[in-house]
Amino acid sequence: MTGPEIYDRLISIISRVNLRKFQDQTATDEDFENVAAARTVLRSVPLQITDRALRLPDILAVSEKAIRDGARLIVLDYIQKVTMPINRDNRSTVIGYITGALKDLAMRHEISVLAAAQINREAEKEERPPILADLRESGSIEQDADFVAFLHETTGNNGSVTDLIIRKNRSGPEGRIPFRFNKPIFRFDEI
Repeated sequence: MTGPEIYDRLISIISRVNLRKFQDQTATDEDFENVAAARTVLRSVPLQITDRALRLPDILAVSEKAIRDGARLIVLDYIQKVTMPINRDNRSTVIGYITGALKDLAMRHEISVLAAAQINREAEKEERPPILADLRESGSIEQDADFVAFLHETTGNNGSVTDLIIRKNRSGPEGRIPFRFNKPIFRFDEI
């Protein structure tokens, strides 16, 4: 996603308004007020969105600058999309370099780094919740991460529920937190 798309998604999540209503010209006065309030909230948050850094050195440089500017959280979406300059190693080894560099960044600056990762299709094929082994190129991701959680949707008598399944937590318990996913505004609300 581009920076403006991420910003719009955040506006939608905070305001609880599907921004398509503005494209469809079906937005109400209340929708306009809620979006204006969400924009005010976002302006007050020290948020920097970078959508151009895809190579690991670029990501680290942008992160270091953001940390100097006061960032306490770096979010990377997503780890398998990161590239290395001229690297002939297999993808698992490359992912190891990336997770190691992110772990080093977090520890050196005492900040949090949240990195989204893709899982393989085995859990979906087997119709089961994901496990650590389902992470693509999982060895280094699993080893370097302090916390690993998966989103898993189930459908039951009460409709669709998305669980945040905590599979690894170095400073606390593992478990599940159920959420209701509001897809039009991409918002998860705790049940």
